[in-house]
Amino acid sequence: MLKCSTSRYEEELNKYLSSNYFVGPGYLAIMNKYGHLFNELQEIVGYKFNNPYLLVQAMIHKSFKEHFNTMKEHQSHLDMRLDDYERLEFLGDSILNFLIAQHYFNSSKDTPLDFQPKQLHKLKTSVVNNVFLSLVLVQRGVHKYVLYNQISD
Repeated sequence: MLKCSTSRYEEELNKYLSSNYFVGPGYLAIMNKYGHLFNELQEIVGYKFNNPYLLVQAMIHKSFKEHFNTMKEHQSHLDMRLDDYERLEFLGDSILNFLIAQHYFNSSKDTPLDFQPKQLHKLKTSVVNNVFLSLVLVQRGVHKYVLYNQISD
């Protein structure tokens, strides 16, 4: 039987990232400028990141990345370039899908009528979807911390 917890995933992810995750000067520049916001965000979500640069990347919208990476002072330095949240979103979606599926699978095994896979899938997708997760983020105010490029006239 599968027996997993978020702490196990966090441990494995941190082990991988500590050995393979490059933090360039671009992330340091963002952390220096917006570090106070990332500290506030960690308080809101109730979690202190072991690698704060993951949080930085998780909050960088594609528009901010493109603007930052095309700035004249960053173009000649590849290590100044940033990445956006999309790769982390892919990984996070996969982990969240697994954890929610595991929860419903394990919690439904003792019900009088075993849930059919179709019912389990509906339960999982009612929680793991962009609309629901966006509402949770807005409700907690996390959306205010996303770094994006505002186009001004």
